[in-house]
Amino acid sequence: MVVAVAVAAGLVARSVPAEQESGVAPPVSARQTLGALLDALRAGEVDRARGMAMSAGDFASISRRPVDRDDFDQRIQGFLRGVARELRAGMKIEQVALADALILPADPKIKHEVHMAVFHLTYSRKGEPGGGPMPFLLVSHQGRWRLYLR
Repeated sequence: MVVAVAVAAGLVARSVPAEQESGVAPPVSARQTLGALLDALRAGEVDRARGMAMSAGDFASISRRPVDRDDFDQRIQGFLRGVARELRAGMKIEQVALADALILPADPKIKHEVHMAVFHLTYSRKGEPGGGPMPFLLVSHQGRWRLYLR
C-alpha cells in the first residue's frame, strides 16, 4: 500500500513500507533514516534495512558511471548483513555524529545535484573501543534519504 507523505513544503509522494503504515511516522531526515536503518539491523531485519539503501536503479538515475546491478546489490547486501551480524554479536554504537552535509553539483560523474549527509559512528565491542569512526553516507533521492556505499 502506498501512503502519501508531505515532505518539506513540496508534498512529495513516496512509498512507505507496510510496517510503517501503523501510525508510526516514517523516517524523514537523514538522522532518522540512519536510526531506523540501525534499528532494523540490530533486529536482524536486513530486508527492511535494504529498503533504506540505494538500489542499483537509484544509483543509475544519479550517476553517469555504468553500474553492474548484481555487483551493486551484492555489495549492499553484504555490508548490511555484516553490520547486522556485528550488532547482534554485541557491537554497541556509542555515538552518531553528523560529520558533513554536502551538496554535490552536477558534473561529468553526476547527472544532477545530489544532497549527501556523512555520519561517523563510533562503536565498541565487549566494552573495548572499536576502530576509527565508521562512515555512513546517506543520499537524498526522490524525497527519501538512502544509504549509499562508495
